[in-house]
Amino acid sequence: MIDDQIMTIAVPGQIRQKLSREILGAVPAQVIVGLDNKSDLLKNLPRLNPLKVVVAKALTTSKNTKTVCRLLNDTNHVVTLKKGLKLAKVEDWDTIGDMREFRDTTVTKLQPNSGIRNSDMELEKFHKQYGFKICPTLTEDQRYELLEKLYAYKHVFARDVTEIKACNGPRLKIDLHTNRKMFKRQFKLNEADKADITRQISEMQKADVIESFQNSDYNSPAFLVTKKNGQKRLVFDLRGINSLIRPKSV
Repeated sequence: MIDDQIMTIAVPGQIRQKLSREILGAVPAQVIVGLDNKSDLLKNLPRLNPLKVVVAKALTTSKNTKTVCRLLNDTNHVVTLKKGLKLAKVEDWDTIGDMREFRDTTVTKLQPNSGIRNSDMELEKFHKQYGFKICPTLTEDQRYELLEKLYAYKHVFARDVTEIKACNGPRLKIDLHTNRKMFKRQFKLNEADKADITRQISEMQKADVIESFQNSDYNSPAFLVTKKNGQKRLVFDLRGINSLIRPKSV
Protein backbone atom coordinates (compact mmCIF):
# COMPACT_ATOMS: atom_id res chain seq x y z
CA MET A 1 0.00 0.00 0.00
CA ILE A 2 1.17 3.54 -0.77
CA ASP A 3 0.05 6.38 1.47
CA ASP A 4 1.30 9.87 0.56
CA GLN A 5 4.48 8.27 -0.79
CA ILE A 6 5.08 6.67 2.62
CA MET A 7 5.61 2.93 2.80
CA THR A 8 3.12 1.60 5.33
CA ILE A 9 1.71 -1.57 6.83
CA ALA A 10 -1.98 -2.00 7.61
CA VAL A 11 -4.57 -4.28 9.20
CA PRO A 12 -5.44 -6.96 6.59
CA GLY A 13 -8.57 -6.17 4.63
CA GLN A 14 -10.42 -9.31 5.66
CA ILE A 15 -10.29 -8.79 9.46
CA ARG A 16 -11.21 -6.39 12.22
CA GLN A 17 -8.74 -6.62 15.09
CA LYS A 18 -9.64 -5.95 18.74
CA LEU A 19 -6.70 -4.80 20.86
CA SER A 20 -7.24 -5.40 24.58
CA ARG A 21 -5.86 -3.20 27.35
CA GLU A 22 -2.40 -4.65 27.84
CA ILE A 23 1.24 -3.64 27.72
CA LEU A 24 1.86 -4.78 24.18
CA GLY A 25 -0.41 -6.56 21.72
CA ALA A 26 0.71 -8.39 18.60
CA VAL A 27 -1.53 -7.54 15.63
CA PRO A 28 -1.36 -9.34 12.27
CA ALA A 29 -0.61 -6.85 9.51
CA GLN A 30 -0.19 -6.64 5.75
CA VAL A 31 2.80 -4.99 4.05
CA ILE A 32 3.31 -3.54 0.60
CA VAL A 33 5.02 -5.69 -1.98
CA GLY A 34 8.25 -3.69 -1.91
CA LEU A 35 8.81 -4.56 1.74
CA ASP A 36 8.03 -8.25 1.43
CA ASN A 37 10.35 -10.96 2.79
CA LYS A 38 12.70 -8.62 4.61
CA SER A 39 13.25 -7.01 8.00
CA ASP A 40 12.29 -3.39 8.62
CA LEU A 41 12.09 -0.91 11.47
CA LEU A 42 8.58 0.38 12.18
CA LYS A 43 7.63 3.89 13.20
CA ASN A 44 4.41 5.28 14.65
CA LEU A 45 1.85 7.05 12.44
CA PRO A 46 0.44 10.27 13.98
CA ARG A 47 -3.05 9.40 12.74
CA LEU A 48 -3.24 6.61 15.34
CA ASN A 49 -3.04 9.17 18.18
CA PRO A 50 -6.84 9.77 18.36
CA LEU A 51 -7.20 6.04 19.07
CA LYS A 52 -4.49 6.29 21.75
CA VAL A 53 -2.74 3.35 20.10
CA VAL A 54 1.01 3.57 19.65
CA VAL A 55 3.29 1.41 17.53
CA ALA A 56 6.30 -0.04 19.25
CA LYS A 57 9.42 1.10 17.41
CA ALA A 58 10.84 -2.34 16.79
CA LEU A 59 12.14 -4.66 14.10
CA THR A 60 9.67 -6.81 12.20
CA THR A 61 10.14 -9.42 9.48
CA SER A 62 7.57 -9.98 6.74
CA LYS A 63 6.82 -13.10 4.74
CA ASN A 64 4.35 -13.39 1.87
CA THR A 65 3.05 -9.85 2.57
CA LYS A 66 2.29 -10.80 6.21
CA THR A 67 3.96 -9.53 9.37
CA VAL A 68 3.21 -8.73 13.01
CA CYS A 69 2.92 -5.18 14.31
CA ARG A 70 3.29 -4.69 18.05
CA LEU A 71 1.01 -2.00 19.46
CA LEU A 72 0.48 -0.32 22.82
CA ASN A 73 -3.15 0.28 23.75
CA ASP A 74 -2.90 3.30 26.09
CA THR A 75 -6.59 3.25 27.03
CA ASN A 76 -8.57 1.43 29.69
CA HIS A 77 -10.84 -0.34 27.22
CA VAL A 78 -10.68 -2.52 24.12
CA VAL A 79 -9.83 -0.63 20.91
CA THR A 80 -11.18 -1.87 17.57
CA LEU A 81 -8.76 -1.54 14.65
CA LYS A 82 -10.85 -1.40 11.48
CA LYS A 83 -9.81 -3.39 8.44
CA GLY A 84 -7.47 -1.48 6.17
CA LEU A 85 -6.36 0.88 8.97
CA LYS A 86 -2.76 1.94 8.37
CA LEU A 87 -0.75 1.11 11.47
CA ALA A 88 2.84 2.18 10.89
CA LYS A 89 5.41 3.37 8.41
CA VAL A 90 8.91 2.11 7.77
CA GLU A 91 11.65 4.03 9.54
CA ASP A 92 14.98 4.89 7.94
CA TRP A 93 17.81 2.63 9.12
CA ASP A 94 20.04 5.71 9.47
CA THR A 95 18.11 6.62 12.62
CA ILE A 96 19.79 3.73 14.49
CA GLY A 97 23.05 4.80 16.11
CA ASP A 98 23.95 1.45 17.67
CA MET A 99 22.54 -2.09 17.79
CA ARG A 100 23.48 -4.75 20.32
CA GLU A 101 22.24 -8.19 21.26
CA PHE A 102 19.78 -8.07 24.15
CA ARG A 103 20.73 -10.16 27.17
CA ASP A 104 18.20 -10.47 29.97
CA THR A 105 20.17 -10.37 33.21
CA THR A 106 17.18 -10.05 35.55
CA VAL A 107 16.50 -12.89 37.95
CA THR A 108 12.85 -13.87 38.05
CA LYS A 109 11.18 -15.13 41.20
CA LEU A 110 9.31 -17.73 39.19
CA GLN A 111 11.29 -20.80 38.25
CA PRO A 112 8.59 -23.46 37.88
CA ASN A 113 10.77 -25.54 35.58
CA SER A 114 13.93 -25.33 37.65
CA GLY A 115 13.73 -29.06 38.47
CA ILE A 116 13.86 -28.39 42.24
CA ARG A 117 10.78 -29.93 43.84
CA ASN A 118 9.42 -28.95 47.23
CA SER A 119 8.94 -31.64 49.83
CA ASP A 120 5.50 -33.15 50.35
CA MET A 121 5.48 -31.67 53.86
CA GLU A 122 6.17 -28.18 52.49
CA LEU A 123 3.42 -28.54 49.87
CA GLU A 124 0.91 -29.74 52.46
CA LYS A 125 1.77 -26.78 54.68
CA PHE A 126 1.32 -24.45 51.72
CA HIS A 127 -2.04 -26.08 50.89
CA LYS A 128 -3.25 -25.62 54.47
CA GLN A 129 -2.18 -21.96 54.56
CA TYR A 130 -3.91 -21.03 51.31
CA GLY A 131 -6.92 -23.33 51.57
CA PHE A 132 -7.15 -24.40 47.93
CA LYS A 133 -10.01 -26.73 47.07
CA ILE A 134 -8.48 -29.57 45.07
CA CYS A 135 -10.47 -32.16 43.16
CA PRO A 136 -10.63 -35.30 45.34
CA THR A 137 -10.47 -37.63 42.31
CA LEU A 138 -6.88 -36.65 41.50
CA THR A 139 -4.21 -39.21 42.13
CA GLU A 140 -1.54 -38.46 44.71
CA ASP A 141 1.01 -37.67 42.01
CA GLN A 142 -1.45 -35.37 40.20
CA ARG A 143 -2.32 -33.64 43.46
CA TYR A 144 1.31 -32.87 44.30
CA GLU A 145 1.99 -31.81 40.72
CA LEU A 146 -0.86 -29.30 40.97
CA LEU A 147 0.33 -28.05 44.38
CA GLU A 148 3.83 -27.63 42.98
CA LYS A 149 2.49 -25.43 40.19
CA LEU A 150 0.39 -23.36 42.58
CA TYR A 151 3.39 -22.98 44.88
CA ALA A 152 5.51 -21.65 42.00
CA TYR A 153 2.97 -18.86 41.45
CA LYS A 154 1.91 -18.29 45.04
CA HIS A 155 2.79 -14.58 44.89
CA VAL A 156 -0.33 -13.96 42.74
CA PHE A 157 -2.67 -15.23 45.49
CA ALA A 158 -3.77 -12.92 48.30
CA ARG A 159 -4.90 -14.59 51.51
CA ASP A 160 -6.06 -11.30 52.97
CA VAL A 161 -6.15 -7.62 52.11
CA THR A 162 -2.59 -7.04 53.34
CA GLU A 163 -1.23 -9.28 50.55
CA ILE A 164 -2.97 -7.44 47.69
CA LYS A 165 -0.36 -5.90 45.41
CA ALA A 166 -0.65 -2.35 44.08
CA CYS A 167 -1.41 -1.87 40.38
CA ASN A 168 1.47 0.00 38.75
CA GLY A 169 -0.43 0.81 35.55
CA PRO A 170 -1.85 4.22 34.55
CA ARG A 171 -4.56 5.76 36.69
CA LEU A 172 -8.07 4.86 35.62
CA LYS A 173 -9.98 7.83 34.24
CA ILE A 174 -13.71 7.75 34.95
CA ASP A 175 -15.87 9.95 32.73
CA LEU A 176 -19.18 11.20 34.12
CA HIS A 177 -22.20 12.11 32.00
CA THR A 178 -23.47 14.62 34.58
CA ASN A 179 -22.14 17.07 37.16
CA ARG A 180 -24.66 15.82 39.70
CA LYS A 181 -23.17 14.72 43.02
CA MET A 182 -24.10 11.47 44.71
CA PHE A 183 -24.63 11.03 48.44
CA LYS A 184 -26.56 8.14 49.93
CA ARG A 185 -27.40 7.77 53.60
CA GLN A 186 -25.50 5.04 55.45
CA PHE A 187 -27.43 1.88 56.30
CA LYS A 188 -28.26 1.24 59.95
CA LEU A 189 -25.63 -1.01 61.56
CA ASN A 190 -25.30 -2.59 64.96
CA GLU A 191 -22.28 -1.75 67.10
CA ALA A 192 -20.46 -5.00 66.26
CA ASP A 193 -20.77 -4.39 62.50
CA LYS A 194 -19.65 -0.77 62.91
CA ALA A 195 -16.51 -1.92 64.70
CA ASP A 196 -15.82 -4.60 62.06
CA ILE A 197 -16.24 -2.13 59.18
CA THR A 198 -13.92 0.35 60.91
CA ARG A 199 -11.34 -2.40 61.40
CA GLN A 200 -11.46 -3.56 57.76
CA ILE A 201 -11.23 -0.01 56.41
CA SER A 202 -8.25 0.65 58.68
CA GLU A 203 -6.52 -2.51 57.41
CA MET A 204 -7.09 -1.49 53.79
CA GLN A 205 -5.64 1.96 54.49
CA LYS A 206 -2.54 0.47 56.10
CA ALA A 207 -2.13 -1.86 53.09
CA ASP A 208 -2.46 1.12 50.67
CA VAL A 209 -5.47 -0.51 49.03
CA ILE A 210 -7.50 2.65 49.69
CA GLU A 211 -6.68 6.18 50.81
CA SER A 212 -8.60 8.69 52.89
CA PHE A 213 -10.22 11.69 51.24
CA GLN A 214 -11.89 14.63 52.91
CA ASN A 215 -15.03 16.45 51.75
CA SER A 216 -15.92 14.00 48.99
CA ASP A 217 -19.00 14.80 46.89
CA TYR A 218 -19.65 11.09 46.41
CA ASN A 219 -20.69 8.62 49.08
CA SER A 220 -21.80 4.99 49.06
CA PRO A 221 -23.28 3.08 52.01
CA ALA A 222 -21.35 0.12 53.41
CA PHE A 223 -22.59 -3.12 54.94
CA LEU A 224 -21.32 -6.60 55.83
CA VAL A 225 -22.11 -9.99 54.32
CA THR A 226 -21.38 -13.16 56.25
CA LYS A 227 -19.17 -15.66 54.38
CA LYS A 228 -19.34 -19.45 54.68
CA ASN A 229 -16.45 -19.49 57.15
CA GLY A 230 -18.27 -17.06 59.42
CA GLN A 231 -16.10 -14.05 58.59
CA LYS A 232 -17.66 -10.79 57.43
CA ARG A 233 -17.05 -9.37 53.93
CA LEU A 234 -17.16 -5.59 53.54
CA VAL A 235 -19.47 -4.51 50.69
CA PHE A 236 -20.26 -1.07 49.27
CA ASP A 237 -23.47 -0.24 47.42
CA LEU A 238 -22.09 1.58 44.35
CA ARG A 239 -25.29 1.62 42.31
CA GLY A 240 -25.73 5.36 42.81
CA ILE A 241 -22.22 6.25 41.67
CA ASN A 242 -22.36 3.76 38.79
CA SER A 243 -25.44 5.56 37.46
CA LEU A 244 -23.31 8.70 36.94
CA ILE A 245 -20.48 6.99 35.03
CA ARG A 246 -20.37 7.16 31.26
CA PRO A 247 -20.09 3.59 29.90
CA LYS A 248 -16.90 2.78 28.01
CA SER A 249 -17.46 1.85 24.38
CA VAL A 250 -15.85 -1.46 23.41
